[in-house]
This record gives sequence, C-alpha cells and structure tokens, in this order.
Amino acid sequence: MVSLKDKIHNTKELTMKPKVLLLSLSLLLGISGAVAEEKTSDTLILKDTKHLLIWQDQSYTKKELDAYKEDYNKGKVGNWGYADQYCRALVLNGYSNWRLPTKEELLTNYKEKCQFNSGNAHSYWSSTPGDEEEKHYAVYFRTGDVNAFDDVVHYYIRCVHSTK
Repeated sequence: MVSLKDKIHNTKELTMKPKVLLLSLSLLLGISGAVAEEKTSDTLILKDTKHLLIWQDQSYTKKELDAYKEDYNKGKVGNWGYADQYCRALVLNGYSNWRLPTKEELLTNYKEKCQFNSGNAHSYWSSTPGDEEEKHYAVYFRTGDVNAFDDVVHYYIRCVHSTK
C-alpha cells in the first residue's frame, strides 16, 4: 500500500522534472526568462477550427503584468525579439512549432470576437514587419487598432500554432 508521504514525494518528483527540462531548454536556446510550458489542461489553449489555428490562452501572472509596466522581458511579455524566441521555444499541451501570429490572424481573431479565457484587453505582438526596419505590428484587442512599433517596446505575447 502506498502511503500519503510516498504520494506527496512522487508528486514532487513529477513536478520537478518538467521544470528541469524547461530550464534546460531555455538555457540551450539562450532565452532569458522564457519558459517552455507543457500542461495537459485544454484551458491553456483556444482551438480555432474555422481558421485551423490553436491559440495560446494562458492568464498573465502578476510578474508578467509587472514586467509590462516596468518594460522588461518575463514569460508572456517582452520586446519583439524576445516574443519571437518565446513562441519558437514554446511547448504547450503537447504542441510545439508555435509562432507569433500575423497581424491579419490577430485582426481576424479580434473582429470575430474570439474570447480568450485569459482576457482580451492587451496589445499583442505580431510577426508582421512594419514599413521601417526594426519595427513590427501589434494589435490592441480593446479597440482593434493596429500600429507598427519599435522592436524594443514591451508588449504581450500570444503564440499561435497552425494545424494545417
């Protein structure tokens, strides 16, 4: 018979292994602060069957909200280069090959009033380059405004995975 103490120990061991793997992946890819995540809850993703996309749908932590306010890279908040690397390294719900969405994908998502569990009132980086060097478009989900911003600006990150 397995004791409660053994169950707690085994649970701790299981929860520690992914953290070591994720830290190793982040270090290998040279991504400071980015964490590849793999969880089994479908609430972490939003499936868009109409456009054959899977969207990352995770709430923003207090540390990530602070990073946005204070202009530094942390988790699902960062400058464009960090955002691009974060999505490329992400493993979530067994899916890999994540990427930043295009400005058109973000706009379609906004126009179709897609409701993320984690909220919609943020500006999200896109993979679409701006008209000037070192700028990319971001879409503000409260109004649908689309603007090109310097890549050093810190915005929210919402990765997408194509099922095509």
